[in-house]
Amino acid sequence: MHYLKSGYAYTFDTHRPHRVLPVGPSRTMRVHLVLGFSPWFGYDAAEDAWFPNEHYGRVHPFDIVRTGGVHPALKPAP
Repeated sequence: MHYLKSGYAYTFDTHRPHRVLPVGPSRTMRVHLVLGFSPWFGYDAAEDAWFPNEHYGRVHPFDIVRTGGVHPALKPAP
């Protein structure tokens, strides 16, 4: 079980079952936005096809998030 500190991005492998839920009643309102992305592939809409991108086989997906490759405002938790 993990407490997700506010203001940070978190990454996790989705090959295992996972849930985000409160551990008990709280007066603090929070939103957990869960995003899925394809870190090693780009999409060509004209061809309706996926293709390997510059990260394919070279950069771990967590490192893509950590370095701002998904979005520059996302930062790793301390």
